[in-house]
Amino acid sequence: MQDGRSLSARLSKRGTRGTRGAFGDKGDKGDKGDKGDKGDKGDKGEILGGELFPPCCTS
Repeated sequence: MQDGRSLSARLSKRGTRGTRGAFGDKGDKGDKGDKGDKGDKGDKGEILGGELFPPCCTS
């Protein structure tokens, strides 16, 4: 009798493999960092009359 009990004990110890649990949900993605502000536009260069209109063409 003892022999049979140890056999069943051994079997029950092993048991069947449980089914794999479902995968946990993926964590939420972190928020994207805020975009940096655009740099200010550079100042427009001054148009010098002499460069744009050579003296020969202006009267």
